[in-house]
Amino acid sequence: MVDVVRVVTSAEYNEIWPGCMEEQGFPTSTDQFGQPWIKFEREHEADVELASYICEAKYPLEQKYYDPYTDEQLRTLYDWRVKTNMPCLRSHGLEPPDPPSFEAFVAEYRSTGYKTWSPRTAPELVVPPEKEDIISEGCPDTPPEEILYPSS
Repeated sequence: MVDVVRVVTSAEYNEIWPGCMEEQGFPTSTDQFGQPWIKFEREHEADVELASYICEAKYPLEQKYYDPYTDEQLRTLYDWRVKTNMPCLRSHGLEPPDPPSFEAFVAEYRSTGYKTWSPRTAPELVVPPEKEDIISEGCPDTPPEEILYPSS
């Protein structure tokens, strides 16, 4: 049995997870996108999954992160990516692909339950290695929590 330490926001979880995984015996590194990752041998995959499960159980996310996006949140996310993220990418000399219509954006999310279009993850967007850190830090893919979850 795993005791809950506390319920956390996604930002807190991203800060807590690497240390928790290290406590479980799996130190993390940071990938090219600034995301934590763990290098391990294939035969330790089940151990890594168990350690990750323990960390998620100790520090569960607030319920709002498990709830499906509302229509208003989808509009906020879409508008952020089109009106904020795309111009930011262009300001760094990148050319993101044209966005889908809002209706297609919503339809993809509703049909998958999680997937949303993003100019940052579009295969057509080529980010030179020297700009990856700048883009990762300077052109956030999602709006701040207080904008995406205004009633929280």
